Amino acid sequence: MSQRKSTTPELNASHADSLYSSREEAAGMTELGKANVSLGVLLVLIGGGLMQAARLSLPLGRLPGEIADRGRSLCVFVPLGTSTLQSFVLSLAFCFLYRLHK
Repeated sequence: MSQRKSTTPELNASHADSLYSSREEAAGMTELGKANVSLGVLLVLIGGGLMQAARLSLPLGRLPGEIADRGRSLCVFVPLGTSTLQSFVLSLAFCFLYRLHK
């Protein structure tokens, strides 16, 4: 019996070095991956918070300034009040994080 050699390269340190021009670039990709995971966790937490807000009967989506138009075959909903509230809350959060980091 003859043994076939694998055509796929082994993923070791020398192969990883050949993927990137420098170790700094490889470290940058690692940081980008960590940032993506952090953003994903943040989105899951925000989604869970919105689901809990719906259970607690908070009026998100029914605030003053919401535009809803229902026709025979088309329904249009523009959440201006909710969007404004979300923008205000996010602006406060980012301002707080900026001051905390500074």
